[in-house]
Amino acid sequence: MMQGVSKNGAILGGFTLATTILIAITHWITAPVIEQQVLKKAQSTITEVFPEQHWDNNITQNCVLISPSEQATPLKIYRGYFQGAPSGLVIETVSQQGYSGNITYLVSLINNDVIGGVRVLEHKETPGLGDKIELRISDWITLFDNLAAADTRRTDWAVKKDGGKFDQFTGATITPRAIVNGVKHTINWTQDNYQAVFAMENHCESQLRESGND
Repeated sequence: MMQGVSKNGAILGGFTLATTILIAITHWITAPVIEQQVLKKAQSTITEVFPEQHWDNNITQNCVLISPSEQATPLKIYRGYFQGAPSGLVIETVSQQGYSGNITYLVSLINNDVIGGVRVLEHKETPGLGDKIELRISDWITLFDNLAAADTRRTDWAVKKDGGKFDQFTGATITPRAIVNGVKHTINWTQDNYQAVFAMENHCESQLRESGND
């Protein structure tokens, strides 16, 4: 009886080990492919908010990571250069003011002067209401394209319900308010730290070196 139990245990252990090895091998094979797909998608979205005529470097491999300390603080910042000179930043950030949770989005700051655009990467807002922040559903998000960064410090940088200039959605004010306020805080922070961000160590390159040494 005990021999049977031991035998079954050994078989189960062997199966578990084989499964673990198979998963590890699969991850090792697919990880580079997945990484390339993520980078390709990132660059595509970056281009929407930061047109390629403004940068000529490998922008997805030039970034800094910022630990969030408050609402809408940048998480990841891509740095653009044109002919060797800093030309703008694309900030991946999160607003915690969404109706159904966090909203992750990109916003760009060109030459510390102009907002190139804003694009939502991930959200859980209500379909048919708050999801109008997605470009595929509504062009509302394009309201930020090419606005002066200085405008974020004006009192009318708010949704109309709060006395501002940005439209809200019928039946859904919280979601557009989250984006409007988030862009305001992010752009203000980025303008105040623009030169410092370009002086920071490139985390993207260090991550590549670490993955290359595995």
